[in-house]
Amino acid sequence: MKIFDFLKGQPKHFNTPEQALRHLVDYMPDFYLSHRHFINCVEFLSHHEWELALESLIELADETEHYFSEVFWNSLAETADNIKLPEKASYCKKQIARNLRDIKSKTPFGWTTIKIDESHFKHHISEKLQEERATKRRKEDKVEEPN
Repeated sequence: MKIFDFLKGQPKHFNTPEQALRHLVDYMPDFYLSHRHFINCVEFLSHHEWELALESLIELADETEHYFSEVFWNSLAETADNIKLPEKASYCKKQIARNLRDIKSKTPFGWTTIKIDESHFKHHISEKLQEERATKRRKEDKVEEPN
């Protein structure tokens, strides 16, 4: 273990709601990209409607009933706090406890978990995250980029 490995997976802190929301959108698994709430979120972001973009991401998670990462919920909670929506922030923080209670594990950032039954789960992983990991691995292994 490298000396700063403990920092991996820690939530990033952003200066603006826009930065936080765009980061979440950038690392959303492809499975959700055609979902109406995701599309709405992107549209609201393009019009600088932070509250509506935030609500769209919450609705995406609620409607699918999938388990999103702790980083996802913390980022939404922090954004809600920044734009003076304490009820939304509180709701987002409660989702972290729901994840631990229902699936008894933490979903990594850029992943979502679908609970099939008490012992079976399905995961969706962000394409961007997969590409970053593959690039890092190729660099570490000194392997050329695929053509």
